[in-house]
Amino acid sequence: MGLRAGCFGEHVKMNREQKTRVVEELKSQFSSAGATFFVDYTGVSVNQFQSLRKNLRENDAELKVAKVNLMDIAASDMETDGWKDLSFSGQLGVVFANGDVSAVAKTIVEFYKENNVLEIRAGLFESRVMNSGEVVALALLPSRQVLLGMLAGVLNAPIARLARVLNEVPSGLARSLRAVADKSGAEDK
Repeated sequence: MGLRAGCFGEHVKMNREQKTRVVEELKSQFSSAGATFFVDYTGVSVNQFQSLRKNLRENDAELKVAKVNLMDIAASDMETDGWKDLSFSGQLGVVFANGDVSAVAKTIVEFYKENNVLEIRAGLFESRVMNSGEVVALALLPSRQVLLGMLAGVLNAPIARLARVLNEVPSGLARSLRAVADKSGAEDK
């Protein structure tokens, strides 16, 4: 029988039915997640792990721990370039990002910077395997909300200019009429 790694070295024997359930759950999460990140959590304390999980939940992400061979079985059906080239060992956690992928990557990178533990191994995003450097680069991107705000500003700029130009037409007409009125008033005196 295999072992299922719980949090931080707690091992529980699993029967075939339990392994099948874990594999099916992982398959479901691999297919539904916007991105997946693989992290080695060796050296992470229980409190740090709970803190990381809480921060990830706030960004609509979930951190799971399962045996590497069960993850391999779950991911074997995925059509992802480079998946078969990856080899994992150690205490591997999987972060499933369901919301803003950049914010989730940023949470993982910030956790690493604050605690100097948690090695980023790889990521899966848009059917492509990413190395740890690419995950860090993804974390540097602005969040989805910031990008949408920037897009709204870009789209709004031409409309705002058009409104100013259209507003200038009546204003210019009013100034011209006032100048004519002032000129004719000055001539009448």
